[in-house]
Amino acid sequence: MCDTVNMIGDRIKQARLAIGATLEEIASAMTDAGTPITKAGLSKYEKNKSIPSQTFLMSLARHLKVKPSFFITEPEYEIRWHAFRKQTKMPKRFQGHVKASAQCKVEAQLWLTSILHPDEKPCFPEPIAVRNFEQVEKAAVSLRDVWKLQDRTIGCLVELAESNGVIVVEHTGIERDREFDGLSGIVNDHFPVAVISTSGSDDRIRYTLAHELGHLAMNCSGIDEKEEEGLAHRFASAFIVPEQVMRKELGDKRRNVALREFAVLKQKHGLSMQSLVRRARDLDIISHAHYTSLFRQFSSLGWRKKEPVDFKSGEKPTRLLQMVLRALAEGIVSEQRAEHLLPGSVSQGQLSSQHFNAYELRRMTLEQRATVLEAAASEAAVDYIADAELTDFEAFSEDDLYA
Repeated sequence: MCDTVNMIGDRIKQARLAIGATLEEIASAMTDAGTPITKAGLSKYEKNKSIPSQTFLMSLARHLKVKPSFFITEPEYEIRWHAFRKQTKMPKRFQGHVKASAQCKVEAQLWLTSILHPDEKPCFPEPIAVRNFEQVEKAAVSLRDVWKLQDRTIGCLVELAESNGVIVVEHTGIERDREFDGLSGIVNDHFPVAVISTSGSDDRIRYTLAHELGHLAMNCSGIDEKEEEGLAHRFASAFIVPEQVMRKELGDKRRNVALREFAVLKQKHGLSMQSLVRRARDLDIISHAHYTSLFRQFSSLGWRKKEPVDFKSGEKPTRLLQMVLRALAEGIVSEQRAEHLLPGSVSQGQLSSQHFNAYELRRMTLEQRATVLEAAASEAAVDYIADAELTDFEAFSEDDLYA
């Protein structure tokens, strides 16, 4: 009985943090809805100092956007978090929100994986002990080798990571997201998890993901947090553009490199111009003096915050959404259950009224793509029937073709 009570308190807190609400906000909303509760009273429930009634839990579930059974369902998955990449001003409450929200998505994804892909296992190596930059470079090459990349340029890094069993969780939706970059962890000591903010540019998103992969691929035990962050930064650049690729692109030693060269490399490899300049300096391809000169140019041109060229690769997790839609189509879950697993997934599944570019179409499954194209054809047919100008024309003759 004691374990069940403790679980209820923990699950109430998880559900509240997952939606980014404070104790005061939930207590106020419940009181306004006819279920009076104080902030202190709700806190006692979360701390397992009081036991909520079944009626109260039914009402609380509606406000926390979960099923009542959520509070008495013991989590099957435990996440051991590694690193939290954030700005210093991020409050601890928001950190709890990120972790709780990620926990819900991880539970949903692993539950669906157990049903749809029961034999699937992540393709991720054991962490390599790292103490210096030389070992970082080897760790980055090691992960590329495991994923059979060799020296190939990475297209969409999120897609690559998901296809190799990394659970990539997208975190967006509230104002404080701009203060959050990434978070990594291991589920049940087996499944790698990377939580990333997708509110920035594609090159920033893939760098963040590569940074989190570094925390997962390296064993930095005994190293302080600041030093470990520096090693993870080095890993990110080394994983996206390995040393031998960088030397092939720029040469072993350069007295001068034009900023335009770095712009071209950014569009090819998906690493920011500034990170590429730093990479060239780290590998001693350019001198420290030239490195400093290049960054002065970035500043004078106003490129430190906004670089002149963009990299597009559609860095956005799709694995969870695809599995939810498949489970829904196959009758494994109801629409209500699908919406619980991934809020917004049911409405996202209504493809007929949306417009997609070529890249988005390419990333869809054949079934999803067919649905979109059939819907587009149907919409076009309506337009043609209603507008005589679209159909009132004479066929081309051979003379027209060869005039």
